[in-house]
Amino acid sequence: MEDFFAHKRVAVTGGAGFIGSYLVQELIRLGADVAVLLDGASPTTRLEGLVGTVRIHRIGVWRRAILGPVLQDIRPQVMFHLRAAINQVPGQAGKEYFFQVNVEDTKELVYAARELALEAFVNTGTIAEYGAAPAPFREDVEAEPISEYGESKLAATLWLKSFYEEHGFPVVSMRSSVVYGPGQPPHSYLIPNIIMSCLQKKDFHIASSGLQTRDPLFVGDDVQGLLMAAATPKACGEIINLGLGEQHTVLKIARLINQKLGDLIKVTTGSDVDRPGENEHYWQDIGKAQQLLGWSPQVSLEEGIQKTIAWYQEHYKDFI
Repeated sequence: MEDFFAHKRVAVTGGAGFIGSYLVQELIRLGADVAVLLDGASPTTRLEGLVGTVRIHRIGVWRRAILGPVLQDIRPQVMFHLRAAINQVPGQAGKEYFFQVNVEDTKELVYAARELALEAFVNTGTIAEYGAAPAPFREDVEAEPISEYGESKLAATLWLKSFYEEHGFPVVSMRSSVVYGPGQPPHSYLIPNIIMSCLQKKDFHIASSGLQTRDPLFVGDDVQGLLMAAATPKACGEIINLGLGEQHTVLKIARLINQKLGDLIKVTTGSDVDRPGENEHYWQDIGKAQQLLGWSPQVSLEEGIQKTIAWYQEHYKDFI
């Protein structure tokens, strides 16, 4: 991929986020000329070490009239679209907010980008698009999202696919599983939350039986999948899953983390049903990514958790 990205002009939306910052760093390592498009108030803490290396463009309103001149200035050959509304913002109407950011703003970006001579536009979707569909999720299954976030991301993915079919716009949509790794903020994310509980010696309670399954994907593997999608012309027009391709129970993940930290806490379970917006089994079939992109995850769950624990051991006090 170094030959593909060397000296390539690349634009990344949401490039200061958890996954986006890893992507930006890897693009720079590969020799790309990187520009990052961010909302006006987005913090750039994750990009502090890249000052002078990355150009940052603040976007107040994501409309083609504003985005067009910015993109004409950057003249990207490849775009990665990671900007998304993932969690509801206080004061914003839930569904309306998700659809504005994840669907309407994406359309405006694409309308502005279609004037460019793009080689690839990589859209980041999500495993949440599948919702209540049977697992392991395949790209050709009928998606049944059960959250407003999943609904909005599915709407964007389907619109982009139709835009490719009608106009030949070189888009590929990547549906990543639950991504984790060093630097991920705790909040409602499973793995960092359990690590934080262990480091603070606070028992961890899983409200349900803990037998629901997840498919954790290490952030470095996710980034490699996004990069390989951009560098694979035959991926244009496709929807492609990225994941570990394995199902692990929440209880197993919690016990593994606790074990690696010396069994510092008690991990208990309850009898509640899954929360709204969650499915009992969330894991991906990654055969398409393996065959079309030549991509496979390189970091096992145990290795990825160990790397994440090491980071939190050094930084966890920042979140207390």
